[in-house]
Amino acid sequence: MTRETKFISFFNQKGGVGKSTLEILMASYCHNVLGLKVAILDADYPQLNIHKLREDEINMVRKNEAYQQAFAGLGKPVYPIANTNPAESVKEMDIFLELEAGEEPYDIVFVDLPGTINTPGVLQTISQLDHIFIPLIADQLVIKSSLEFGLLVNDNLIGKPNVNLKSLHFFWNNVVKSEKSNLYDVSNSVIGQAGLNCLKTVIGQSVKFRKPEFRSTIFPMQPALIKDTNMVPLIEEVLAQINVSPR
Repeated sequence: MTRETKFISFFNQKGGVGKSTLEILMASYCHNVLGLKVAILDADYPQLNIHKLREDEINMVRKNEAYQQAFAGLGKPVYPIANTNPAESVKEMDIFLELEAGEEPYDIVFVDLPGTINTPGVLQTISQLDHIFIPLIADQLVIKSSLEFGLLVNDNLIGKPNVNLKSLHFFWNNVVKSEKSNLYDVSNSVIGQAGLNCLKTVIGQSVKFRKPEFRSTIFPMQPALIKDTNMVPLIEEVLAQINVSPR
């Protein structure tokens, strides 16, 4: 059976919700652990933080013998990270579909976008994705902005002519377990009443997400780091939603 390339994005109009970190973590886990063929298209211009992180890591490997040995021991090439701007991203997405004879298609291409739909090309790119995932944090301004964006996309893009986008899903990130708040329940209720979807997996707040080795675009994350973060259940739930299975 021919595998179909899925284009997805973790997107939010507010900064600080962890969208780029989550894309790196999922791409790395899918590549290193699940054996999926993945790529990242960094269209978050002009920051291009994911692409710059990869360049910094490459320079680090070149200058450090221990890292060179670790890199040689990977036994497989790293997944590609390309960079572009939102106005060119749809054209760049098509490049990932151009395969040589006998070449395996990509399973997932993660598209990292600027956090504003007013940036030229962002809405057009979103319309040509397959699925979009919106991280929420317990901040009323973030929740309000995210719900407004979700309704805009759901009402004006999904199911419309010349639009590829098939689904939109919210999920909770950076949740403080000790925090007693009805904001989560109220927000989930509003999301459901609006006919929108929220993933079951919740990502708790953790200092692990700030560790450089946890966000590497080259080296696999250590099992001890990913333990108790709930990232694996989130990745599994996302894969189920986009209908991608490990190779």
